[in-house]
Amino acid sequence: MNRRDGSRTRSLPRFDYGTSFMNALRIAAGGGLGTGSGNPIWMMVWMSTLMFVAFPISGVSAGWYILLNPFTLIFDGLNPFTDALLRGVQFTHFCAKHMMEGTPVTEAFK
Repeated sequence: MNRRDGSRTRSLPRFDYGTSFMNALRIAAGGGLGTGSGNPIWMMVWMSTLMFVAFPISGVSAGWYILLNPFTLIFDGLNPFTDALLRGVQFTHFCAKHMMEGTPVTEAFK
């Protein structure tokens, strides 16, 4: 006997979220329920840019940024270079943001 009432079957909890699986994915992606998503072609362009361009650039930039950032206190001339490296580190965020919005490339760099 599994339950207090003496029945042998166990009732499983019911999960009713009141929405479909696709709506749940859209909500999780930040699209909300009522808004349309971006252009899927631009999303694929941004995803491939994120995977094949932004991750390598961000990785290399992060390594050099970590090494050179302490020396900016000694050498003021390194500040513009470390600022550029920080923008390289943040390039993955830039690509992911525009991927989720489906922004065309020409509008993203305005």
